[in-house]
Amino acid sequence: MKKIILILIIATSISSCSFFKSEEQKAIELVQQAKSIERGSEGTWLDYANKRAEEDPNTKQFWKANEIDEKGISLVSFQDSAGWGVRWEATLKEKIVKMVTGNDYLCMKYNLSRFDPEMLFEISNITLDTLKVEGEKLEQGFWEGLFSSPKYKNVFVYRFQADVTNNTDKYITDATIDGKLKLIFKEKTIVGASGSSSFNSSISKSKPWGPKEVKTISLRTKDIDKVYLNYTPEYTVFELNLEAEDPIGFSYNKNIWENDLSEKWATFTSQLKNTTKQ
Repeated sequence: MKKIILILIIATSISSCSFFKSEEQKAIELVQQAKSIERGSEGTWLDYANKRAEEDPNTKQFWKANEIDEKGISLVSFQDSAGWGVRWEATLKEKIVKMVTGNDYLCMKYNLSRFDPEMLFEISNITLDTLKVEGEKLEQGFWEGLFSSPKYKNVFVYRFQADVTNNTDKYITDATIDGKLKLIFKEKTIVGASGSSSFNSSISKSKPWGPKEVKTISLRTKDIDKVYLNYTPEYTVFELNLEAEDPIGFSYNKNIWENDLSEKWATFTSQLKNTTKQ
């Protein structure tokens, strides 16, 4: 009797594993066969993935699928061993595929980001981290600007200043920073891109950014109108991306800082509304 029970347990376990693998494979195949919507690509997502692999032959990439808490939905990825890659949401029953990569709401939902966990370039000593409303000068035609005073509109901006340490053993000769304030709604993301951003000193072949050297960065976002102060996004996030290269082939393009500003946004908008009422 014990032998029979043991056999049944083993058989059930094998069956369960086979079922899981089957569901996993179904999700991967659903994504692979779906038509690609990526700009500049044609065919299926499998064609798109194959093209990515061809463009980066030195990186081993593979397909992977994980079931999430929502029954019947899997998170499918084409990724490298470190987890960097492209991801999709696959709903098997309805055969629906949504690209997660590039969709800010779905990325937040699944706790995905471009943040570098190795912190090869590390943020510290944050001296400015604030939301504020400022006047921004409107562009005017030549004759309009010649015969009238400058015109301004109220926009809200995010100002950030901090130090960045080069934790690599590389001598960086080219680097740019790009900060974005994102108001993430389910159907749309409003982005305040870097209006101005800079390092405190130049970076070049003659003045490289060396290992363990600290640089101060500062930036101001722009392009978000005051009307959005009336809305409550699902998420409010600040992302700081760094692109860097050394002279012998090292290349870096990742977020070195990500900060959830949802509470700060709620406080900021509430204070403005109270000020307006007074």
